[in-house]
Amino acid sequence: MAEVRSGVSPMAVRGTSLFFSVSAIVAGIIIMLYGACTVGFAASPSVEWLDRVNTLDVVVPIGLILLAIGMLLLAYVYGSNLGYLASALLITLAVVQWVIHFASPTSELGVRAALITFGSILLVSMIVTCISLREVSFKLGSSTLMMVGYILILLFGILGGVGCFVQLSLTAGPVRAGIGLAGAGAVLGGIAGILLFLAFLTTFMGWSAGAPGAKPAPKAKGTFCAECGAPMSPRARFCPKCGAKAR
Repeated sequence: MAEVRSGVSPMAVRGTSLFFSVSAIVAGIIIMLYGACTVGFAASPSVEWLDRVNTLDVVVPIGLILLAIGMLLLAYVYGSNLGYLASALLITLAVVQWVIHFASPTSELGVRAALITFGSILLVSMIVTCISLREVSFKLGSSTLMMVGYILILLFGILGGVGCFVQLSLTAGPVRAGIGLAGAGAVLGGIAGILLFLAFLTTFMGWSAGAPGAKPAPKAKGTFCAECGAPMSPRARFCPKCGAKAR
């Protein structure tokens, strides 16, 4: 059952779940496309692939910020301190990606600093996001889709971080391998966003019949006569109106 912060209305819980699911799929699709283009560039470097990567390099942070807002709302509704941290890290990651893109460092020192900074923040942010979502799932009710999503998020961070670190040699072979590795991680991260969208949307749809976290009222047994429908005491053995035996 979902354990929400006291004072949070069921409507706010539903709205938060819906917003996070939408932000997850938007971010997921953008990141998956970015990863696919990055893998394509690593496999066959060309101006066309590079243009696609550069275009999506500006769009990806928007998806990360949307996801950060969703994490922030989840953190508030479910009282997750890690959720606040994950939100801050995702925003930081988005800002760093924009800064690196527009600054376009060209010196060896600048490129290495950019790779180390981005790779480290990506790795840490995905680990914290994975753990915080796992914490929420314990309160919300875990599912197979959520579990697979967490694993893919973790792989996104690991492959993306390692991919950045592999490129530190700045030689052609390792750079292409690192770009491909980071791109593959982004594809997995995009798939994770889609899975989380499905998981949270399923939960949202399951709440349509009642308030999230509300336990169904137990059905009273023996309060009405099965024969004539007259009210009777739960402890009564016979109906006071028709005399039928209580069932």
